[in-house]
Amino acid sequence: MGWKHITEFPAEGVRIDYLFAVEGGKITKFSINLSVLAGGEARDVYRVDTAHGRLHEQRFWRTGEPLWLEETGKTDYTAAFLSFKKHVGKNWLQWTELSRITGDESWGKKALTP
Repeated sequence: MGWKHITEFPAEGVRIDYLFAVEGGKITKFSINLSVLAGGEARDVYRVDTAHGRLHEQRFWRTGEPLWLEETGKTDYTAAFLSFKKHVGKNWLQWTELSRITGDESWGKKALTP
């Protein structure tokens, strides 16, 4: 199984990490993590992954508790990875702004621009 890691910076102070395992041409495990970089550290904003054996997402500006998206795991997450990659690409700005509004004061209030 080969792991791949891709990092994008859609705006200053924002990072999206894509980590996925490929086996037999299929994505078998993945994690997509959106973070805000502030004060020399990364703060999680949103994550969707297949850790713990099944697909779930976490919206850290709310509770951070996992929202389970399936009852049992799969062996092919290619379609889910591609779908959530688009979903994060479409919503990262809104989510990071929500995180800054609901976060503590050390996050700063600088508006983000893509």
